[in-house]
Amino acid sequence: MKIGMPVLYEFDRLEENFSFAAENGFDFVELNLNFSYCRKELCDGSLMSELTQKYSLGLTMHFFDEADFGTYEEVAESYFGLLERYMVPVSEYGLSTLVVHLIEGPVVTIGGVKHYVYEKEFEEYSERLEKMLFRVSELCRKNGVRLALENSKTVPYMERTYERLKKDGFFFVFDIGHDEMCSNLPRKIFEATNFHNVKEFHVHDVREEKGVKKDHVCLGEGKIDAAFYKRTAERIGADCLLELKCTEDLKKSISYFKKL
Repeated sequence: MKIGMPVLYEFDRLEENFSFAAENGFDFVELNLNFSYCRKELCDGSLMSELTQKYSLGLTMHFFDEADFGTYEEVAESYFGLLERYMVPVSEYGLSTLVVHLIEGPVVTIGGVKHYVYEKEFEEYSERLEKMLFRVSELCRKNGVRLALENSKTVPYMERTYERLKKDGFFFVFDIGHDEMCSNLPRKIFEATNFHNVKEFHVHDVREEKGVKKDHVCLGEGKIDAAFYKRTAERIGADCLLELKCTEDLKKSISYFKKL
């Protein structure tokens, strides 16, 4: 099992992230296209070559948070173009995994009740999503990268989406904090197959303050049983990304996690 960290908001250069990861015992860094400094520096081949050689860390990549490959073709094609632009060059430097969110899609609120457009148009949506994800998966395969789909905000209709994608043979990232925020619906889905199709866990804690749940909390400061997921990751050969968002929380969390 390898332990990773995400690139951080508090930094302004990739090397700051790599240096911090190496100094604090992390095995890999998750690049994130949501940060402009990350996107800009990924296009500098000489810098990426220098960083990977200097720090000998593994690389994964988090695609844009709101990228929706189940949306209408012209929009999904634009996301695919961005994927080719940023992922393919980085694959030359040892990129192992591309992480893509599974999102609930557009919402219509009627009388205070949320209705999901993709639930009403489920067959059309599913066909679009599967078609695009097969293309993404093939692009990844050609470049030696593994595609892993992450549970983001999971609502009840999406259980059918996961079932289809599991049958299609896709791999997944299981985010244990997102799971808790969604009343453990994703865990129910993955427990049915004993987590066998999960290749990476995103690990962070969740605590409740004045009736409101907050995730991406330092490990050991909330209600999540991180030890269970560490054992599960070791059992199935998955990696763990400690998805804390600042250096202080990462230092505390990796120390806590390694002692479990």
